[in-house]
Amino acid sequence: VDFWTYCCINCLHVIPDLEYLESKFGNENSIAFVGVHSAKFLNEKGILKVKNAVLKYDVKHPVINDDKMIVWKNFERRSWPGLIVVSPRQVPILILNGEGYRDILDIFLSVAYDFYYD
Repeated sequence: VDFWTYCCINCLHVIPDLEYLESKFGNENSIAFVGVHSAKFLNEKGILKVKNAVLKYDVKHPVINDDKMIVWKNFERRSWPGLIVVSPRQVPILILNGEGYRDILDIFLSVAYDFYYD
């Protein structure tokens, strides 16, 4: 789960990492990538603005428009960007804040997949 907002440059830096991971793990039916757009500022809200950002930055995975910050609050987020890996039992098993975690996520997803599905 990628918590982001389109006016956050650090959030935009995460998009190529997710694109890489999606291409690597895209054939694994048990791994899904989901974005949660949680606007930091009032001008970032609105379904059309989020849709345009998803198209502009060529985000491949589904994105939830969390206009009311419900998903954000349920996952107790506090900063952008934020990444959470959730187990098959819907329990967070890895929480990362910030950017630059491509290699960590690559290894973690591989190990978690082997642990849960082998």
